[in-house]
Amino acid sequence: MKADDSGTPTGTSSSQLSVVASATGATTGTGSGTASATVLRSITLTNSATLSFGRLVLPASGTQTVALSPAVPSVKLSGTGSGGTALASPAATLASFSVAGEGGQSFTLTVPASFTLNGPSGSAPITITTLPSASGAQTLSGTIGSSGSFGFTIGGSFPMASSTQAGGYSGTFSTTVQYN
Repeated sequence: MKADDSGTPTGTSSSQLSVVASATGATTGTGSGTASATVLRSITLTNSATLSFGRLVLPASGTQTVALSPAVPSVKLSGTGSGGTALASPAATLASFSVAGEGGQSFTLTVPASFTLNGPSGSAPITITTLPSASGAQTLSGTIGSSGSFGFTIGGSFPMASSTQAGGYSGTFSTTVQYN
């Protein structure tokens, strides 16, 4: 049996193993080995703030892209449309998450590329393209044997046309974390 040689055990548990072999019953041979296990704290993901684009005024003509980025956490409108705007209140917010688990351990953060918001009856859904501050392979703070954490935010963007039906839109998305 080969021991975990990753250099990052949480706690190692060992035991001895003895093997006795006898071909004829007259002679015996004894061998021993070791065993180990690495035990990690559970990894958890907590959402502390929801993604909200705030209140938006439709463009008078054309289409504008609404963007809320982790790099610039306020709504920006761009594109060929004109007249659209983001109102100051309520303020837009990024979705905020925290990961907790075994310090110093690598994990994979999976954020969907997009998700859908559904609106008033008869309206077309809005597809949000996610803009995460982090995704893929990440590492928890701290060291093995202590708890670690990692924080990240998620924004998004979507097209808003002058023909978009006015009203409230909402939806959900799933983000996952898993030890590597």
